[in-house]
Amino acid sequence: WCNCWSVGALTVHYSRHHDILGPRADRVLEGIGRVIVLNAAIGIFAGGIDNAAHLGGLIGGAAAGFLIGCRFVPVRDRFGRIRGYRDEPLLKM
Repeated sequence: WCNCWSVGALTVHYSRHHDILGPRADRVLEGIGRVIVLNAAIGIFAGGIDNAAHLGGLIGGAAAGFLIGCRFVPVRDRFGRIRGYRDEPLLKM
C-alpha cells in the first residue's frame, strides 16, 4: 500500500536537496521511480485500481511538497563558507 501523495512530496524533497544529500538522493530517487512504475503496472494489470487517483495523489503531493515542503538555503559566514542551512519554504504557514 502506498500513499501516492507522500511519494510525490518525497520526490520533490530529494530532488530539491540533491546538492545537500549527494549520492543518497540518487538512490532514493531511483527507488521512488521503481515504486511508481510498479504501482502503475499493478494498476494496469490488476482490476479495481484507479490509476487516475494514484496519479492525482502523486501530482498533489508533489505540488504540496514544492509549495510548503522544506527548502533548505545555505547560511554563510562573512567569508562565504556554509555554516548551516535554514528552511525557507515558498509558502510559510
